Amino acid sequence: MPDNPAQRQVEALLAEVTGSGAELGVQVAAWLDGELVVDAWAGVADTASGCPMGPDTLVPAWSTGKGVAAALVAVLVDRGVLAYEEPVARYWPEFGAAGKERITLGQVLSHTAGLPQLPADITPERLLDLPATADWLARQQPLWEPGSAVGYHAWTYGVLVAEILRRATGRSCAELLREELAGPLGIADDLLFHVPEHLSARVATCYDGGWAARLEGIPAGAPFFVCAPPAVLPVAALANRADFRRTALPANGVMTARAVARLYAALACGGEPGGCSCSPRRP
Repeated sequence: MPDNPAQRQVEALLAEVTGSGAELGVQVAAWLDGELVVDAWAGVADTASGCPMGPDTLVPAWSTGKGVAAALVAVLVDRGVLAYEEPVARYWPEFGAAGKERITLGQVLSHTAGLPQLPADITPERLLDLPATADWLARQQPLWEPGSAVGYHAWTYGVLVAEILRRATGRSCAELLREELAGPLGIADDLLFHVPEHLSARVATCYDGGWAARLEGIPAGAPFFVCAPPAVLPVAALANRADFRRTALPANGVMTARAVARLYAALACGGEPGGCSCSPRRP
């Protein structure tokens, strides 16, 4: 464990927020110049059992998974498997319908593709049937001219990326994450799009903390519900479902703070898996 002023300050802060009840369980990690300088945790991972939060507890981290997915795509772009400027239809021919033939991979990743929508009556079960959801999206028209505006693709980001990766490589996003990104970084069991059975005991339970009530206060006709209809709102009850946890949907992620900090440290340092000095890179 690091021994420095930053580590001690973070430990004190985590003790304060968990002691006050503001947070139930927390992890924090940070790298600097190839060194893990903060690695702290406090509180509990499950209130019913009293299981403590630990450094290896897997935490449902919702849209943190989008950054992980973008990093995975970047690896494949670097290897020439994908290209940001290529139309999605190059990899997924059925996608090139209803005015989507020119939508690029880069537009999907930047939330400018115009496809944030899900059926208003969608259920968790239908959302988690990723092939069917991908087929539905392939038949839809963009809600705006692709590339002309930005709109958060809350769930569809993951559906689209998962299908593009599968079509381009023949492998699932979970396999690609383990084999091409998390594995080489030494964090294959700590940076995930879903929870394999053998890791299920390590996952923290999600608790609401007032988030669901805030979502219920959004007016019924708000654009938010275009991308996240009421039955699939990102709330604790959904995160705790066994079928949700089993589904590799890279709009979300399940991870430790150590692992995601490790990923971003590598990205900040030019993709070096063994650590580096974060000096500016020369061409």
